[in-house]
Amino acid sequence: MVWMRDRLKDRQRVVHWDLVRSSPEYSVERVLDMSPGAHLRVYNGFNKGRVSVPSSAFNDGNFSLIINVVSTDRGVYTCNLHHHYCQIHQSVQIQLNVTKSARKEKRYWDGEKTVFVVLLGSSIVLPCVNRRPLWREGLQEDQQQVAHWDFQPPGVRPDKADRLVDLYASGERRDYGPLFAQSKMSVTEDAFTLGDFSLSISDLKPVNKGLYICHLHHHYC
Repeated sequence: MVWMRDRLKDRQRVVHWDLVRSSPEYSVERVLDMSPGAHLRVYNGFNKGRVSVPSSAFNDGNFSLIINVVSTDRGVYTCNLHHHYCQIHQSVQIQLNVTKSARKEKRYWDGEKTVFVVLLGSSIVLPCVNRRPLWREGLQEDQQQVAHWDFQPPGVRPDKADRLVDLYASGERRDYGPLFAQSKMSVTEDAFTLGDFSLSISDLKPVNKGLYICHLHHHYC
């Protein structure tokens, strides 16, 4: 089983905002997208310099969309957060309506989504915030990989399997039970460099019979 250390953190997290219009005809438009390792990409030339997300988004988890409002901005905005490695996706929908009367400005929940009614020519921030460490800097993604081995003796249910060892790409290691301490079981010290998490067992005994399961995942996934 080969699973090399992940050093693609700047290409794994993506935020993008989409706009759905229902009139004059139904359409879906990508407004912008951004990832930590790339510049903000605005898809419509008319929107350049007029719509943005904070440059600190991947530092503080604030992915809110900032708009200098014009009449054509009306529609349903969707903030999408993807983590491609972890297959994690979050989506937030906001209906934006534009008015010429300051008295009609308001925001409310319509039972399905938040609705903003904002003044033509003003600026609005459509909120999209996720402060989980997964979405923010300061977390070394290439140190979040985890490998662990479980042992399921014959007749034992999977949820009662014994944990043998946890290995972290950060260098941390946790052994459970005496077999690793006695050097009867081992995994190579450079497992995350080689991508080789093979379990070595010496001096086999009848009690070693059973099902061994190797799990590979990201600690935050």
